[in-house]
Amino acid sequence: MLTAVCCAASARAEVSLSANAALGTGYDSNVSVEEIERPSGEGDRFRSSDLQFDVSDTIHGITGTLTYAYSRNSYEEFDNVNRETQTWGASLEGKLGNTRLGASYFAADADLADDPFLTYRRFSPHISGFISRRWFLRGAIVDAEKDITDRPGRAADNMAMEIDGYYFWRGLRRYFNVGYSYEQEDSRANRYDYRAHLLKLRMIQRFSMNGSLGTFEIGGRFETRDYTDITPQIQAERDDSRIRLRAELTLPLQQHLHWRIYARYGNYDSNLASVDYEEAVIGTQLELRF
Repeated sequence: MLTAVCCAASARAEVSLSANAALGTGYDSNVSVEEIERPSGEGDRFRSSDLQFDVSDTIHGITGTLTYAYSRNSYEEFDNVNRETQTWGASLEGKLGNTRLGASYFAADADLADDPFLTYRRFSPHISGFISRRWFLRGAIVDAEKDITDRPGRAADNMAMEIDGYYFWRGLRRYFNVGYSYEQEDSRANRYDYRAHLLKLRMIQRFSMNGSLGTFEIGGRFETRDYTDITPQIQAERDDSRIRLRAELTLPLQQHLHWRIYARYGNYDSNLASVDYEEAVIGTQLELRF
């Protein structure tokens, strides 16, 4: 991380800059586009590249952060779903007594095969704080909207309420995250409207290696979706459940060079046969951090 310190007569502001870039490869057992619920049923190898910049500044107890990220996944055979995504984010957070209040804005634009595909915008106010020496709680309200090119029926507004708890077993060296969210999505085409409940659990373990910190993370998400209108293909309301598991190991090879190995598994269960599928992804990346 690079740090620039600016001094003035009335205030002291500290600006933190960080950046990382990663290149990798992996295998996807069932190449799919989740936003339009289109699994191919076939596997393929892919190459990945990622770039991210963060700028953070604290003045008079108010912390502001700006982020930009770029990512690209390129498949060997399924080049029609090569994906390029750019994201932007901004957040403000301040302290009120023992509580932290803040809000964030997030925007994403994605292309498939170099053509515009997805536009996503999200605004989220949040509140957080420690309720004991080991427990930290964070609650948020999310107001989001998305638009998918050439699929106007899937354009949607989304509202969600989230609560996350963090239990610091050994400080930041080992901690757990458990969370729940309720989500309501209203689409232009009623058959895509749904209400969802999501539970998640993660464990994060940090360890020293080569003069830096490595990380092992394992977690899972369980989601149920209750669609509120008739789906024409089955002449009934859809009922979906989704289980997503993830494990990731990051090893510091040098101070700025890290090696990441990850695996993901998803089980998408539905009474609509075309979106009832499984997917497993394994991959590795080399990452430079500054």
